[in-house]
Amino acid sequence: MVEVEDVEQPLVGPDAVLVEVAAAGVNPVDWKIVSGGLQGAIPTHLPMILGWDVAGTVTAVGPAITDVAVGDRVAAYARKDSVEHGTFAEQVAVPRRALAIIPSGVELAVAGALPLAGLTAEQLLDAARWTAVTPCWYTPPPAASGRSRCSWRYYGARR
Repeated sequence: MVEVEDVEQPLVGPDAVLVEVAAAGVNPVDWKIVSGGLQGAIPTHLPMILGWDVAGTVTAVGPAITDVAVGDRVAAYARKDSVEHGTFAEQVAVPRRALAIIPSGVELAVAGALPLAGLTAEQLLDAARWTAVTPCWYTPPPAASGRSRCSWRYYGARR
């Protein structure tokens, strides 16, 4: 059963931000979780708030965050280790490593629908060994290392 209810404001850790949700993508994994199709694969805690994709405006930042500010428009693949505090809410706490600043001209609804579907497309293109032909608009945080796990790259049909 799905219900709408008031919950506590999410806690913001030192390396996270609080996002006022403007758009949250709905993905097949959401109904799989609700139907029990992923029972045992992904821990859930009741009552749970579903959702992994989000776009919105930063309303608070943790003390370790120096490159994201209140008022920034951000998008994120905000999956956590368990399903409990998802993005189908008015506010969600998101780790900095999962955030991308949304460029001007990109609508929040578009950015909110992109993360998981875009990540899936990126993984497919990587597996097919296609190469990026235009730059990524996602900028990983300065401390990030290795390959970015962003869904913001645009690919051409080149191998």
